[in-house]
Amino acid sequence: MQKVAKLAGVSTATVSRVLNDADVVKDETASRVLKAVAELGYALPDRVRSRQQARASRARRRRAPVQRIGLVTLGQTYNAWVTAPAIGAFVSGLIGRARSHDIDVMIEEMPRVGDTCRMLDSREVGGLIILVTGESSEQPTWVKTIEQMAASMPVVWGMGAHIPEIPIDHVMPDNFGIGHLAAQHLAGRGCKRVVAATLTPSWVVCRHRVTAFTSFALARGMEVETLLISTDPQAAWGYPGKVNTVPTVEAAYEWLLGHDAVDGVFAARDQDAIQLQASLRHADATRQQALAFVACDNVLLHASPLTDSVATMDLNVAEICRLALGRLRHRMADPSIPPIAVGVHATLVPPRQAAGDGSSQSAG
Repeated sequence: MQKVAKLAGVSTATVSRVLNDADVVKDETASRVLKAVAELGYALPDRVRSRQQARASRARRRRAPVQRIGLVTLGQTYNAWVTAPAIGAFVSGLIGRARSHDIDVMIEEMPRVGDTCRMLDSREVGGLIILVTGESSEQPTWVKTIEQMAASMPVVWGMGAHIPEIPIDHVMPDNFGIGHLAAQHLAGRGCKRVVAATLTPSWVVCRHRVTAFTSFALARGMEVETLLISTDPQAAWGYPGKVNTVPTVEAAYEWLLGHDAVDGVFAARDQDAIQLQASLRHADATRQQALAFVACDNVLLHASPLTDSVATMDLNVAEICRLALGRLRHRMADPSIPPIAVGVHATLVPPRQAAGDGSSQSAG
């Protein structure tokens, strides 16, 4: 110990503390002591070596810069975003998964076109995950904003629907697969004449789901119509087949009451199903019970008394979080990699399972 102390320029007491892994010794001093031990040809006992390896690992973690990423909401405020259960689950899951990788998540909102992203300007973060409202995702001003962000920093778009015009990484639900799965469910229920309905027809995510639903339902020999609840005269743009537009939810259930042959309904979002079902139950419970309903986003599993009669989709948000964070980390390590779009398959949750009866039946 005296020889080690002399070579390292410390006291024998300091050598003793280092060999016993005392935290009062600075990392730099401990490194000099261990270097002297090696230069003098001494071998550390196994118990001492394992403690020193653990100490070195702790020191490396302390020296490593803290990784930070940003979560930015575009098109509306952060609070408005997280009130949507699927988005709230995504945000919560992303923060939890980032924490498991020792990554901090900073949150910022850009509700209006022209808002600046402070994290982008200050370079406080190494990359961004963005959430874009359904109405904003195709607007040229927002498209330009997203392109500018991606040109300055690694960016991954989470949730929503794929917009090919924006060449950035995108991890989202498989919206076309959702439409096919909904039509398959109603076909399995023996439905012959079906309707796809939405209260937010301007959202590209709804348009993709309804388009896929219509295609698959027609392929299965069903009659298909689309019911849009909107006062926008351009609401039907981009929707295939026979499209009906009504101004209110009340007018929608009156339309359904007047079309007795309709036996199945696909609501592009769970919120649409909740409002339509509630209106039908109030107006005509018999008609409401005669319709096979399938909805999306999995809200019904948690927030509605209608789960006993409505099938819904589990978007598998945890997997979307995992893939979005993983893709951002890859892009931060190598910004030159080409962008990809990944759609995560949803899982159909039948009505009784959604009601919490313990059934394990599902189709994905």
